Amino acid sequence: MNMLSAVTHWLRPAPPPDPDVNAGLSRIAAIAGAALSNEPGFERKLAPKVRGALDYCEELVAALPPPLVIERASFASEPHVHALFGSADDIVAMIGQSPALQDYVSSADGAGAEHCYALLAARRQEKSILGVACEGEFIRNDVPQKLLHFSNHNLSLIADNPESARLKLKLAAFDGLIKTFAAHVGRLRTEQVSLRQERAIVTTRGRMAGHRGATPEVEARCSRTIASLDERLSRNADALLPRQQIEALGDFLSNPHEALHLETVALHVDRGGKILDAPEARTAEVASLHLTELISRDRRRHVIVPVRFQRSLALQALERTRQARARFIVI
Repeated sequence: MNMLSAVTHWLRPAPPPDPDVNAGLSRIAAIAGAALSNEPGFERKLAPKVRGALDYCEELVAALPPPLVIERASFASEPHVHALFGSADDIVAMIGQSPALQDYVSSADGAGAEHCYALLAARRQEKSILGVACEGEFIRNDVPQKLLHFSNHNLSLIADNPESARLKLKLAAFDGLIKTFAAHVGRLRTEQVSLRQERAIVTTRGRMAGHRGATPEVEARCSRTIASLDERLSRNADALLPRQQIEALGDFLSNPHEALHLETVALHVDRGGKILDAPEARTAEVASLHLTELISRDRRRHVIVPVRFQRSLALQALERTRQARARFIVI
């Protein structure tokens, strides 16, 4: 009886994945291609990996700071807002130039909400200059200094409440992982095309050299090159097989931190954006900034900040941008 129960349990089909995992598997099929999702073992092999990757993305979102209120008044009162933007007008301009926000307020989801929640991303930059510094009672010129500023501001993942915003962040992080893997597969396919072209060229040159009576050394070198290209072509062809892609994707999702992780950067800056070291920070009027940077697999860094702003401000900013563009077209 015990043996029969064990066999029955072993033959019983595995329970279906939970809805979150099913949605994750569907995103893989949409991004990586149907050839992958149609491969036998796709769901069985990847479901636990997807569950782990989704949990990791949820941890990333939980590690982000609470939404930062961005508006004209906060430029003067909030050190992080003051550091992120050059002026209060820059806040309004950034909001008004956001395509994602334009789409959001035009949709049913964006109708009637009092506040907008979004993810603000920007590139942190430090500019080296020679400035003026006080040392006791003396003023020194041409002192090496660094100024903090930000560029490439971008709003995305707009929502009308913090819970929806966090969910969008989690799903976007997971999509980012899958797109990173899909880009790797795309590079393999591109390399495969280049290798075939290179092999054809080498083969043609070797044949022409043979007609001209090439030396054995030249023929041997040509043969070695073709053999090396054939080995790389075979290796890439194996890696591009759907079953091999599933194995590679499973390994990739088992280590999501290698493709996407957060780091906190602590800086002391004065109101002019000058970066100060810790001893200076105790004596000067400075702000202590704690910035969250998102680092991707290619080591690119973006400061990311959950933000909140009034929908009325968004509408005003979008209208101002529309009017400015209309004047430009007329001119």
